[in-house]
Amino acid sequence: GKLLSLAVNAVAEMKGNDIWMEAAAKRAISVVTESKQAGMDMQAVAVTLNGFARAGIRDEELFSVLGAEACRKASEDPEAFGSQSVSVIVNAFAKLRVTDSELFERMAGVAMLIPPEEFSAQSVANILNAYARNEEMHEPLMVYMSAVVRALEPAQYQARHLAVSVNAYAK
Repeated sequence: GKLLSLAVNAVAEMKGNDIWMEAAAKRAISVVTESKQAGMDMQAVAVTLNGFARAGIRDEELFSVLGAEACRKASEDPEAFGSQSVSVIVNAFAKLRVTDSELFERMAGVAMLIPPEEFSAQSVANILNAYARNEEMHEPLMVYMSAVVRALEPAQYQARHLAVSVNAYAK
């Protein structure tokens, strides 16, 4: 899973990457659906989805399978997620306008279990932006993320983090 996710990101923005991305999608689906082992960890799921989002490839089957894997893992082992994996997963879905209300609901639940000090300004901005962009308004998450924002040191924020976060709340 990890090597696949790294390969996806390596070729995501290359010209003529179609054959590589198609093969990667098939392999990722196979790893998750046919593996007798653990499948993909959540960082690998996040990085794979991010690669497809960066490439602008909206592979419905891939997003469905990896989204279902993230939902399954959120139910079974929410500690398998960090703020970065949650933010990258929801951001990939939002970037390609892939709707999956169950995924956004489960990721909100996971995010609210992560201690505020484990968030970065970037992950906060990505999470807020993804929920706003996909019109997945989850009030308890918005309240929790507001507390996270206030808990982080102001020096951690760059102007773009503030702009994205404020814009998300405005939506």
